Formats: sequence, structure tokens, C-alpha cells
Amino acid sequence: MKEDLIEKLTSMVFNDSEFSKIVFKLCKEVNKESEAKLLNRLAKLEGMKPKHVGISPYLTLDSSSNME
Repeated sequence: MKEDLIEKLTSMVFNDSEFSKIVFKLCKEVNKESEAKLLNRLAKLEGMKPKHVGISPYLTLDSSSNME
């Protein structure tokens, strides 16, 4: 019963596309700083290979692996 009520209210509120866009923009603005931090951390990982973090070449399955 409770879940049905929540689902109904949610569908009524987000049925308006303009309201949905506003909520999406608000969420994006709230998470802007976190997104920037994540993108910065991902940029630092660019070009990193398994051997750089101590994984044995035997287990990597890339060009340095002994397995084929």
C-alpha cells in the first residue's frame, strides 16, 4: 500500500517534463563539486596498467602476460 502511494505520487510529480528538467539541473548543481573531484581522479588514472598497482603480470591478461 505504502509503496503504491509513493509510486503514484512520484509518477504524478515527475510526469511534468519541465519539472523533471528542473530537478535534474538541481541535482547536477548539487553534485557539481563531487563530479569535478571524480573527473580529476579519473584523469590521474589515465594510462595506468595493472602492473602499476602491483598485480602480477601472470594475472593481467594483457601484453605482459605469459598466458595466451
